[in-house]
Amino acid sequence: MICVVIASLEDGRGRVERAEGVIVVGGDPRSTVVLAERGVSGSHCRFSPMPELPGAYLLEDLASTYGTFVNSVRVGRPVVVSGRDVVSVGGSMLMLAPPGQEQAAIARLSALASPQPEPA
Repeated sequence: MICVVIASLEDGRGRVERAEGVIVVGGDPRSTVVLAERGVSGSHCRFSPMPELPGAYLLEDLASTYGTFVNSVRVGRPVVVSGRDVVSVGGSMLMLAPPGQEQAAIARLSALASPQPEPA
């Protein structure tokens, strides 16, 4: 079981989706994690567990229109991600977190998603 922690760039609010196995993120209601917002393709990206690397997932962009980003870098080919990485899809940021670490991930993403004040 892994938790997909999601924070909206629009309001900084977080939520948690629990999933097992392959995780498809997209706007399609049949996706494992549904992000019904602009900039998200029906089947946007896929996280596949890597049993040989506990806690690691292979992230693939599924030919999305606006792209998938890991730590602000657009994904052009499959890449290995873990709980340290921030994945951006549409107007949301996602992190993977083992059960029990969801709140820390929500706090991190919410801080990243919240608009920062302009320097005076």
